Amino acid sequence: ANRWLCVGNSRFVDGSYALAIEAYSEGIDVGSPPQDVLECLTNRAAAHIHSGNFPGGVADSNEVLSRQAGEGPTKPKLMAFLRKGECLYSQREYEAALTCFQKGADMHHQMGTGTDTPAVPWDRWIRKCNAEISGSVYPLSTSSASVNGHSVVPPRSAERPMPAAPVVKEAPAVLPKERQQPQPPPSDDAASHKIRHEWMQTSSHVMVTVYAKGLTDKQCNATFADRSFSLTLQLPGEGEVCPWVLRVGELHGDIVPDMSTVVVSPLKVELKMKKKTYGAVWPTLEKAAENKKGEARQYPSSRAQKKDWEQIDKELEDELKAERPEGEAALNALFREIYAKGDEDTRRAMVKSFQTSGGTVLSTNWGEVSHKDYEKEPLEPPAGQERKQWNE
Repeated sequence: ANRWLCVGNSRFVDGSYALAIEAYSEGIDVGSPPQDVLECLTNRAAAHIHSGNFPGGVADSNEVLSRQAGEGPTKPKLMAFLRKGECLYSQREYEAALTCFQKGADMHHQMGTGTDTPAVPWDRWIRKCNAEISGSVYPLSTSSASVNGHSVVPPRSAERPMPAAPVVKEAPAVLPKERQQPQPPPSDDAASHKIRHEWMQTSSHVMVTVYAKGLTDKQCNATFADRSFSLTLQLPGEGEVCPWVLRVGELHGDIVPDMSTVVVSPLKVELKMKKKTYGAVWPTLEKAAENKKGEARQYPSSRAQKKDWEQIDKELEDELKAERPEGEAALNALFREIYAKGDEDTRRAMVKSFQTSGGTVLSTNWGEVSHKDYEKEPLEPPAGQERKQWNE
């Protein structure tokens, strides 16, 4: 199981979560040693979270807790509470997620801060859950307290709304009739369409948050395409419904529409879009905004003749691409190109054949590699070398 655990961790770091899940599953099927199997389960739960399969993450976390039911505070149980809480939070089951985070915080407190104890921001997760449950805009001061470095969360009945500041109304000045002018009626956010929104990104997702309060799922409609999205909110106005639309026609990069979601909470509406390319950094949300910035970029120079640095960069890139590697470097470049352009079956075949054969076989035929065990087949070492097992 340890070997499959290392393979899964490597694929997880590369962002290949589907392949990481396969490797962790192989390690779980091996069944020993138990500690590595438990780590495969918790790591597979994390891979499920990044893939958007939250029920799968909950199932793996429950399996760890079931296997460790008779044990005291352990690292696998600690990570299982964390992964399960993250999955439940993503599924908007905030009270169940809060229970998991509280149990994890209690166990973390019992284990202390040793070198083997992972650093987990339990307090932050607990505050986020309480903020979603209560709808409070001040979760940091009303949701949790700390006693001896340990988070203590009061029950909901103990929460008190913060007192509103008194409103002082000034008497309007009296003007002569000839100077009095009709004033427009006061407008709210729904009527004036002034709603604050912002965006942020991680290695795997792009999030757009719209700070509109008190909406339901029926009042929000979001559509996603490969390179665009549209959000329509039905905002209550003065006696009528006012639609508010946020539309981006060309995003900076591609997204996966089937894995993009909209989450409605009492305080906000959040769009969570899955990046098609993991690890890609978007300098702007919209492609048009990025192009506008690129056109405005100028480099100061005292020369009368201006240089086109964009064209120079492009020429340098073309020269690097034109340089062809030779010998072993050319062979490795060919393998990398085949792996990059191949489908999932081709990549799995290359990884399994190369690893299980000790680096002597590299095949792209998954139909042959899937049921073949190179470790049990006799291998002929190169001339002048001797074949040995890895543990000899």
